[in-house]
Amino acid sequence: MARVSMETLESRQVFVLTKAEYYRRMTGNSLVN
Repeated sequence: MARVSMETLESRQVFVLTKAEYYRRMTGNSLVN
């Protein structure tokens, strides 16, 4: 169960980072220089 939890957390973390990077690219041009 520990390994499954670790893998799930890592997958979610990667997903969140990818999503954050996506929003950063989308809004970066207009909001952040």
